[in-house]
Amino acid sequence: YGPGYVRLGGYTANGGIHITSDIDGLARMLERAPKVVGHNILGFDLIALARYHGVDIHELVGRGAVFDTLLAARYIDPPMARDKGVDAKRKYDLDTLGEKFGLGPKSDALKKLAKEFGGYDRIPLDDERYREYLRRDVFLSAGIYARLASDHPYLAREHRVAALAAQVSLNGFRIDLDLLAERLAEGERRRAEALTELHERYGIPLADDKGKPYRSPLATNPGKEALAEAFRRLGADRLPTTEKTGQLMTSGDAMAVVKYLYAGNPDVVRLADLVAIITGERTIYQTIEANRVGDRVHPTVSMEQATGRWSITNPGLTVLGKRGGRHREREVFLPEPGHVIISVDFSQIDARAIAGLSGDKAYAQLFAPGVDAHAEVARRIWGDPGRRDDAKAIGHGWNYGMGLRKLSETAGVPYEVAEQFDAAMRVQFPQLVEWREEIRRKAASGQLLDNGFGRLMRPDPERAHTQGPALMGQGAARDIAMEGLLRLPREVYPYLRAFIHDEVVLSVPADDADEVERVVLEALTFEWRGVPILAETQTRKVDGRKVPARGRNWGEVYAK
Repeated sequence: YGPGYVRLGGYTANGGIHITSDIDGLARMLERAPKVVGHNILGFDLIALARYHGVDIHELVGRGAVFDTLLAARYIDPPMARDKGVDAKRKYDLDTLGEKFGLGPKSDALKKLAKEFGGYDRIPLDDERYREYLRRDVFLSAGIYARLASDHPYLAREHRVAALAAQVSLNGFRIDLDLLAERLAEGERRRAEALTELHERYGIPLADDKGKPYRSPLATNPGKEALAEAFRRLGADRLPTTEKTGQLMTSGDAMAVVKYLYAGNPDVVRLADLVAIITGERTIYQTIEANRVGDRVHPTVSMEQATGRWSITNPGLTVLGKRGGRHREREVFLPEPGHVIISVDFSQIDARAIAGLSGDKAYAQLFAPGVDAHAEVARRIWGDPGRRDDAKAIGHGWNYGMGLRKLSETAGVPYEVAEQFDAAMRVQFPQLVEWREEIRRKAASGQLLDNGFGRLMRPDPERAHTQGPALMGQGAARDIAMEGLLRLPREVYPYLRAFIHDEVVLSVPADDADEVERVVLEALTFEWRGVPILAETQTRKVDGRKVPARGRNWGEVYAK
């Protein structure tokens, strides 16, 4: 929007609620305030004040002044794992919490006022209904704070994490406008051709019974049913499905699994490729364009999952590929002028988290410096370290207790291989197996699970078998990664562009890339519960030797 985005500020002082349009004055007041409280202020309000009025979020959080009631509500009453959509968010919104604590609801005036005056930015600042709306929000925030106030160390740490997430949004990511336009045009052409072929060759309906075209044919129930039937006719009867509904999964990753399972069936591979064109390219480039402001995007970073894992949306960066040629999806993202992109990955962070949580010393030995864990597991199980790819494909799901049939399908290996892997791992690492069973018992009883850092997670007792271990592994991995990010010196913050799963992406001055890389690797390397936590930069071979992979765009970092 630009300057003027923040129009009114509301705050409590001397027992009253005050409204002001002097936002610079309000910003300076916040910088001196002993406590700055609000609902989702680290996800919205303080970002706006930092963007347009110079508020230093890290200074406020660093001195313990900020208390975000949304972070506190989610910490004190953790969400059920797999809660999704509007209902999952509504549980923690200001309106619901106000009712829960007997404070009453929010005002519903704002949307009505925006409609009346032709936009949120056109509501008169002196309109009493507008000002009363803000007073109500301030009242609710203060009242909720009084009920949730906590000085728990994990919650204080989580505020520092949220400040880093806010920094990523503020920094934004530069976009190659010419390449984006080219990819959009290419994607629309490929999508139109793929839809035509899906309809004509495989019977995928493009419109409903009344002839109204579907906006997303493969997202409809008739589309998914027709697609599943088409796969079955071609001989593909092992298809990835959702746990909740049992419907066919159509994401690019799901289609990659289908292609692996039926690599010898060119008809199945062709159908999977067509589906991936529809569900992949359209979303990626169109969401970038929809969220672009000039030559930048400023993604939203949320931490709504039970494990606290980051989700980067508007546009969605967490869905971008980096293997199997999918790195081209990242090529539209550019460093700043005079900069290069570097990417630093935590090494096997989920498995290292399980090693630390379980206390299995034999398993922890797999992660000693210089040991290739996957190759070592392959050597122990099959006597052949060359089968590390099989071990890698199976190991992640096995740690979380995935069933053998599902493990076989997801990893793309024969059932017998998964069965052999399971039997050998049980013999090799009995303490890990015992820990996993204990976590399942706790999850089945409805107990909250502690991820090893103090974050409590609420499992669904009916999904305890796989969800319990998965929550623990993913939750610990998340906070191990956050520990690394929090160790970064502040001068690195402006370089941060994204954190995705286990990957830290930075735009750094080309002349300083070696030094910045060294500092980042040092911050992300430490020990947790006796397990070394390691990070590594992407490399490529030049004249037979490995050199750091630095990109003129994000995709180039992963190009081979």
